[in-house]
Amino acid sequence: MTGEVIELELPIAISENRYRRYVPGCNHPVISHEGRKFKETVKHRFFESGQSKIPGPVSVTLEFYPPDNRKRDLDNQFKCLFDSIVHAGCIEDDSQIIELHAYKREAIDNPAGLNFIRITPAERR
Repeated sequence: MTGEVIELELPIAISENRYRRYVPGCNHPVISHEGRKFKETVKHRFFESGQSKIPGPVSVTLEFYPPDNRKRDLDNQFKCLFDSIVHAGCIEDDSQIIELHAYKREAIDNPAGLNFIRITPAERR
Protein backbone atom coordinates (compact mmCIF):
# COMPACT_ATOMS: atom_id res chain seq x y z
CA MET A 1 0.00 0.00 0.00
CA THR A 2 1.33 3.46 -0.92
CA GLY A 3 1.02 6.61 1.14
CA GLU A 4 -0.68 8.50 -1.68
CA VAL A 5 -3.95 10.29 -1.02
CA ILE A 6 -6.03 12.28 -3.49
CA GLU A 7 -8.27 15.05 -2.18
CA LEU A 8 -10.33 17.21 -4.52
CA GLU A 9 -13.02 19.84 -4.13
CA LEU A 10 -15.37 19.55 -7.10
CA PRO A 11 -18.75 20.89 -8.16
CA ILE A 12 -21.59 18.47 -7.59
CA ALA A 13 -21.90 15.85 -10.31
CA ILE A 14 -24.70 15.93 -12.82
CA SER A 15 -27.44 13.32 -12.56
CA GLU A 16 -27.47 10.20 -14.73
CA ASN A 17 -30.47 11.63 -16.60
CA ARG A 18 -28.37 14.58 -17.76
CA TYR A 19 -25.07 12.67 -18.03
CA ARG A 20 -26.04 10.33 -20.88
CA ARG A 21 -28.04 11.04 -24.01
CA TYR A 22 -29.71 8.63 -26.39
CA VAL A 23 -29.16 9.62 -30.00
CA PRO A 24 -31.48 8.32 -32.73
CA GLY A 25 -29.68 5.73 -34.86
CA CYS A 26 -27.04 5.07 -32.20
CA ASN A 27 -27.20 1.72 -30.40
CA HIS A 28 -25.75 3.01 -27.15
CA PRO A 29 -26.00 6.18 -25.05
CA VAL A 30 -23.43 8.94 -25.48
CA ILE A 31 -22.01 11.30 -22.88
CA SER A 32 -23.84 14.63 -23.07
CA HIS A 33 -22.07 17.96 -23.62
CA GLU A 34 -22.71 18.75 -19.95
CA GLY A 35 -21.21 15.39 -18.96
CA ARG A 36 -18.09 15.95 -21.06
CA LYS A 37 -17.70 19.42 -19.55
CA PHE A 38 -17.92 17.99 -16.01
CA LYS A 39 -15.31 15.33 -16.82
CA GLU A 40 -12.93 18.00 -18.15
CA THR A 41 -13.45 20.09 -15.00
CA VAL A 42 -12.45 17.12 -12.83
CA LYS A 43 -9.46 16.39 -15.06
CA HIS A 44 -8.30 20.01 -14.83
CA ARG A 45 -8.69 20.12 -11.03
CA PHE A 46 -6.74 16.86 -10.65
CA PHE A 47 -3.95 18.08 -12.95
CA GLU A 48 -3.73 21.42 -11.12
CA SER A 49 -3.55 19.64 -7.75
CA GLY A 50 -0.27 17.94 -8.66
CA GLN A 51 -1.43 14.69 -7.08
CA SER A 52 -0.59 11.26 -8.52
CA LYS A 53 -2.71 8.35 -9.75
CA ILE A 54 -3.35 5.64 -7.16
CA PRO A 55 -2.83 2.10 -8.46
CA GLY A 56 -4.71 -0.91 -7.12
CA PRO A 57 -7.76 -1.03 -4.88
CA VAL A 58 -8.99 2.24 -3.38
CA SER A 59 -11.35 3.59 -0.77
CA VAL A 60 -13.44 6.64 -1.65
CA THR A 61 -14.94 9.06 0.84
CA LEU A 62 -17.43 11.53 -0.59
CA GLU A 63 -18.91 14.50 1.24
CA PHE A 64 -21.76 15.94 -0.79
CA TYR A 65 -22.79 19.54 -0.06
CA PRO A 66 -25.85 20.46 -2.16
CA PRO A 67 -26.22 24.05 -3.38
CA ASP A 68 -29.69 24.43 -1.86
CA ASN A 69 -32.29 22.61 0.21
CA ARG A 70 -34.15 20.95 -2.67
CA LYS A 71 -34.62 17.20 -2.37
CA ARG A 72 -31.53 15.43 -3.82
CA ASP A 73 -30.47 11.80 -3.78
CA LEU A 74 -26.93 11.09 -2.65
CA ASP A 75 -26.54 8.15 -5.02
CA ASN A 76 -27.01 10.45 -8.06
CA GLN A 77 -23.45 11.67 -7.44
CA PHE A 78 -21.73 8.34 -8.01
CA LYS A 79 -21.73 7.36 -11.72
CA CYS A 80 -20.72 10.66 -13.29
CA LEU A 81 -18.22 11.38 -10.51
CA PHE A 82 -16.58 7.95 -10.69
CA ASP A 83 -16.37 8.05 -14.49
CA SER A 84 -14.80 11.51 -14.16
CA ILE A 85 -12.08 10.49 -11.70
CA VAL A 86 -11.12 7.70 -14.10
CA HIS A 87 -11.08 10.12 -17.04
CA ALA A 88 -8.94 12.52 -14.98
CA GLY A 89 -6.38 9.81 -14.24
CA CYS A 90 -6.93 9.57 -10.48
CA ILE A 91 -7.45 5.81 -10.82
CA GLU A 92 -7.29 3.41 -13.77
CA ASP A 93 -10.85 2.08 -13.53
CA ASP A 94 -13.78 2.54 -11.16
CA SER A 95 -13.71 -1.22 -10.48
CA GLN A 96 -10.74 -0.34 -8.22
CA ILE A 97 -13.21 1.19 -5.74
CA ILE A 98 -13.68 -1.52 -3.13
CA GLU A 99 -14.85 0.69 -0.28
CA LEU A 100 -17.17 3.68 -0.34
CA HIS A 101 -18.19 6.13 2.37
CA ALA A 102 -20.68 8.81 1.32
CA TYR A 103 -22.22 11.60 3.36
CA LYS A 104 -24.87 14.14 2.48
CA ARG A 105 -24.10 17.33 4.35
CA GLU A 106 -26.00 20.58 4.83
CA ALA A 107 -26.58 22.84 1.83
CA ILE A 108 -23.93 25.49 1.24
CA ASP A 109 -24.22 28.94 -0.27
CA ASN A 110 -22.59 28.06 -3.60
CA PRO A 111 -24.56 27.63 -6.85
CA ALA A 112 -22.26 24.76 -7.91
CA GLY A 113 -22.55 22.94 -4.59
CA LEU A 114 -19.51 20.96 -3.49
CA ASN A 115 -18.27 17.41 -3.60
CA PHE A 116 -15.25 16.82 -1.42
CA ILE A 117 -13.69 13.54 -2.49
CA ARG A 118 -10.87 11.68 -0.80
CA ILE A 119 -9.32 8.64 -2.49
CA THR A 120 -6.91 6.44 -0.54
CA PRO A 121 -5.27 3.09 -1.17
CA ALA A 122 -7.24 0.20 0.29
CA GLU A 123 -6.44 -3.39 1.12
CA ARG A 124 -8.67 -6.23 0.05
CA ARG A 125 -9.99 -8.18 3.01
